[in-house]
Amino acid sequence: MAMTGERSSVSPMRALLAWIVVPVLAYSSGFVLPGAGVDNGWTLGLSWAREQGLRWGSDIAFTYGPWGFVSVAVPLTAFLTWVALAASLLLLAIVSATTFRIVTPDGQWWGLLVSFFVASVSSYAGYANTGLIAVTLLAAAWIIGRLDSPWWLLLTGLLAGASLLVKFNTGLTAIAIAAVVGFARTPILRGVLIAAGGVIGGVLLAWIAAGESLAHFPAFLARSIDLAVGFRGGMGSTPADDRLLALAWPVLGFVVIGVTLFLAYRLTAGSPMHTRVVLLAVTLISGASFYLASSVRLDSGHAPLFLIYVAGVSLPIALAARNTSPLFGWMGSAAFAGVSVLGFTAILGTGWTLNQLNPINSVRALASSVELAVSSSARESQLAQAREVIRTVNPVPAWELELAVPPTGVLPPPSQSVTDALSGETIHAEPWAIGQAWASGNKWQPAPVFQTFQAYTASLDRVNAEEFASNDSAEVILRQVAALDGKNPSWESPAYQLELVCRYAEVASDEYWQALRRSDSRCGDTVVVEEVSVDAGQSISVPSVEGSIVTMEVRGGSGFPASLFTDSTITCDDAAYRVAQGLNGEPVIVDASVLSWSPQFLPRRCSAVTFETDVDVTFLATPYA
Repeated sequence: MAMTGERSSVSPMRALLAWIVVPVLAYSSGFVLPGAGVDNGWTLGLSWAREQGLRWGSDIAFTYGPWGFVSVAVPLTAFLTWVALAASLLLLAIVSATTFRIVTPDGQWWGLLVSFFVASVSSYAGYANTGLIAVTLLAAAWIIGRLDSPWWLLLTGLLAGASLLVKFNTGLTAIAIAAVVGFARTPILRGVLIAAGGVIGGVLLAWIAAGESLAHFPAFLARSIDLAVGFRGGMGSTPADDRLLALAWPVLGFVVIGVTLFLAYRLTAGSPMHTRVVLLAVTLISGASFYLASSVRLDSGHAPLFLIYVAGVSLPIALAARNTSPLFGWMGSAAFAGVSVLGFTAILGTGWTLNQLNPINSVRALASSVELAVSSSARESQLAQAREVIRTVNPVPAWELELAVPPTGVLPPPSQSVTDALSGETIHAEPWAIGQAWASGNKWQPAPVFQTFQAYTASLDRVNAEEFASNDSAEVILRQVAALDGKNPSWESPAYQLELVCRYAEVASDEYWQALRRSDSRCGDTVVVEEVSVDAGQSISVPSVEGSIVTMEVRGGSGFPASLFTDSTITCDDAAYRVAQGLNGEPVIVDASVLSWSPQFLPRRCSAVTFETDVDVTFLATPYA
């Protein structure tokens, strides 16, 4: 039986419940207070940038766009709080109501329970991923005829376009879905034009509503593409002690997406072939996106993102197809979801909790969120408490202590001398202590890629370097020596690092923190010292040049791609450092002992270096006065 065009009347009361009541019961607070550490740093940075009027495409370059703060909002102002709250509830309403129409076109009561489950689980992954679920469900509902008005198709395009300015790579996936959904139903040209118009309108309206200049949009687009392209090479990680994981996870992903594609094909049985192909394409695009998001950094923090696909896409399609696929009725759908969860648990060796499946907690969370939006005194009180905790405790998670170089068992906040040296100036945090910068009370003036380890490519590195080569960069920097995934802290955004050591002088330090102040550049013109071709495994000495900072450019030898070092290492004396995409050809510091810095903050000096592959190396000297 063809599912396309299957419609029947829905009880207004049940529709109202799906649109209004279910989102309230499924609400999971997206608000977090400012905190210390890597993840708290970028979430705070998104909201702080909006509060301070920083512009994407000129002042800021990040994987999240100008509306990214709604995904994990920090309630710095009433405006930011209200916008994030309203956006979350609207998106949950779309997910809930669309799920209700897909799984039970005649509006049966059990559809509300499914809607509650899908909306609750979707909200677990933040606004950006909930938005992708919403676009996927809207597209599926349009394709199979559960939503008939072209206004729904326009809404799909608008939401997809706006998603680009929340999180760029997720927005690209949503736009890809909107790009194909217009082909699902005749007249095809009309559908394509409506969907395309929605996407273009969504992007432009969201960009203008964020107060951004259209002149900055091309730079935003170029930098966002760089971030998306470089992310896998720069941040990809699989547990080194679990070789089975690298094989088992793709197999499970293939099975889950494959079963979902089978159900999508059965759901459109009897429909025109182009309709069936479009639903398959939508299902595959969404599934591939969630799989990649879960697997680039394969750990218990990112892997659950693929469960969002199972709950938000696979389950509604399975229930919608229950009449056309006897194996996937109620029992089959439940078994499919259950086996998927058990499979993920067995592979990762960790359990799963869905604490958000508690409507009482959701109502309480919503009440707390409304209080933050309405009451300036409540908001300021919580922000003051958060600032005091950051200043006096610096509560970073235990795993982050291992990122310090060398690793430490404790990371106290900056000492009073460091804090006093930073007072009253525009500030940047290197590499990621944005919470401490916020707690200082200074105005934030970061490098464009404000967590500098995310400058994955040479062009992003140059963006940061050019900012710090100007006289408009931050007056002071709060610096710690730390890096992710076994990397060398001074090799992250290497051209920027050279500008930093040339233009900033140490004014205070303690065991873990350094205060730097901007001055005139103390560096002269860089000259070539030595060029050498190096065989894999060969160790070469690093030349010492008196009165100069020595840097090293590394380029892949004949036959190696530009992304040579995506998963490679360079050994500096007895320390092996992982090297991310973007280093190839950029100058990295190998000797900065000429600096008048405390020893624990000097970039690691390399007496000799060793490479895993054949490379061409150029050593350069930059005079330092």
